[in-house]
Amino acid sequence: MDISIGICAYNEEENIGNLLDRITTKYEYEVIIVASGCTDKTVEIAKNHPTKPKVIVEQRRKGKASAVNLFLDEAIGEICILISADLLPLPTTINRLIAPIRFLPEVGMVGGKPIPINLSWGFTNKLGIALWHLHHLISINISPKCGEIIAFRNIVKKIPPNTLCDEAHIEHFIVSKGYKLYYEQTAIISNKCPTNLKDFWKQRKRIHLGHLQLQAEYGYEVSSTKGLKILFLLLQARINPLIIFSLFCIEFLAHIRALRDYDKKRVDPAWDMVKSTKDLI
Repeated sequence: MDISIGICAYNEEENIGNLLDRITTKYEYEVIIVASGCTDKTVEIAKNHPTKPKVIVEQRRKGKASAVNLFLDEAIGEICILISADLLPLPTTINRLIAPIRFLPEVGMVGGKPIPINLSWGFTNKLGIALWHLHHLISINISPKCGEIIAFRNIVKKIPPNTLCDEAHIEHFIVSKGYKLYYEQTAIISNKCPTNLKDFWKQRKRIHLGHLQLQAEYGYEVSSTKGLKILFLLLQARINPLIIFSLFCIEFLAHIRALRDYDKKRVDPAWDMVKSTKDLI
């Protein structure tokens, strides 16, 4: 078995069938869906899909890290892929994502390129689009910012169950074993930015808390926390100054709130769903 594809799902009935339709590769592979505490039709849709994925039902939602660990326990492929259940890949995405690992022995983990589908739906969407563009610039100019969809060598047995940033913890483990990260910008996936400031704030606060947790407990910093270098990239990016200023303020305030929450041990791995990112089609 060449590839194990893991999809962690919590109430993803709106997209899970479309995602399974899009997963194609010329290699032999297995698809494992971990459905955590779902109260909708996610499990039913997945079990009846023509691709016949393996469906693991976690009766109580314990957080994404718990679901990732259930996937890692079952995965038998040489290469593992984790893809969020609220994404849609292109037909070529999986093959392009795994190519660097197959042909470059020094590469241990690969990140793809998310492109939002909601390109002109208001100010909050523009913030999200600017943020993803910034992540693209970070991945090219600083170091790969791996998230949303990742491929990695199957050497990770478990991640901490309380982590809020599963991809970042896997990245830390891969780098600690001497492997390099790789950004494959042709491995494109469609995602959706939060469409309201409440959801955008919720998402950014959780990510800052996860990065703070990773840095405090393991001494590892992801590329998107390199402040001065990122500021330089922002000045080069030709993004609307109002968008840059607003994004800076939100990120700064989210970081301050994350510091407070971390100091008070408010780290809940079963975070609230950001509902406005779910309906891709």
